Amino acid sequence: RWWHRLIISEKLIRVSRWIGFIIVLLGVWFVHNWMELLPYLGYVSYIALIRKYPRFALAVLAAGVGISLVLLAFDEKLLHPELAATFLLDHQWNLGMPARSLILFAGAIEFMLGLLLTFGLAARVSGILIFVTMTVTAIALGSTEVLGHLPIIAAIMMYLLESTKIKTWSARLQP
Repeated sequence: RWWHRLIISEKLIRVSRWIGFIIVLLGVWFVHNWMELLPYLGYVSYIALIRKYPRFALAVLAAGVGISLVLLAFDEKLLHPELAATFLLDHQWNLGMPARSLILFAGAIEFMLGLLLTFGLAARVSGILIFVTMTVTAIALGSTEVLGHLPIIAAIMMYLLESTKIKTWSARLQP
């Protein structure tokens, strides 16, 4: 696989880990509800476990971000679509679809990517999709979204960097 051929120095990974940790600590100041805290808990657990239990640490990091995405998709897009509808009124990102359809579609995609990441099924692919989506929306929407998305972006970036060196956990049964 091509990502196994990436040469990423251990020093770069160690520095990235601590930069991500600082971003996560700063992000805690902007947490609005407990569901947004899960990526932070996953990242802090990852930092604590990476030396002794690297595969488990990656699984905890992925689960923290994945479960957070699942819960936020369910809460903000599927249970309370009026939150996303308010966002669409402010930003006009309907992509030619009716607002309700777009909200349900976005919620389903976020839910699915979170589940894939949590259970280690196509985790790198879903991690890349989450990273790209969060980065694009953070850049397009400005500083408020950057503050909200940066901890998830940092955690996903760390997952993608570490998963090139460590065999990732998977929910699939291994032969």
